[in-house]
Amino acid sequence: YWDFELLSSMRERFRTIKDIAAERNLIMKKGLQDNDGDRKDASHLVGKKILDSDKSIDHFYFNDRSCSIFRKDKIHRPRTPEIYKAPYVLFKKGLDCADYSIKAVYVGEDFLYRETINCIKGSEADKNVLLNLCGLLNSSLFSYFNLMLGSSAGIEREQVFLEELADYPYTYSDELVELVQEMQ
Repeated sequence: YWDFELLSSMRERFRTIKDIAAERNLIMKKGLQDNDGDRKDASHLVGKKILDSDKSIDHFYFNDRSCSIFRKDKIHRPRTPEIYKAPYVLFKKGLDCADYSIKAVYVGEDFLYRETINCIKGSEADKNVLLNLCGLLNSSLFSYFNLMLGSSAGIEREQVFLEELADYPYTYSDELVELVQEMQ
């Protein structure tokens, strides 16, 4: 019962990630699906760097060398090209099973990424908001949200869904922004 009261109170007192995304025109999307499927045109993506979903992202860590060159000109879901333009927070769809946390990192360089990686994309003017979101996503508080509000955590496939994440409470902290900058 205490969890219900706490979460209800937070939802009343705090804005959501969806609210800040709408206010700042942030884009929340998942990456491309590079199987053949519908065979949609992806020629505009050929020759760009695509991240290795397993090795490129961890908590506050980005391995920019863990990538390859994208070579398929027809894929199932290429998504809108703007989501591959930095800056953004990239985070894995799958949760860290040890503590149900999200592995997120702020990235200031352009990359392609597959659907197992999600993004919250902004502009250079949004850098501090994105750094703040990176800190929140990696936090133990958001691990708690994943368990209490997420439909998947602790059930079968530990993952976070963008639609659910958008409804998580949001707050901004300059101190958190500074900590994230120091860690990255």
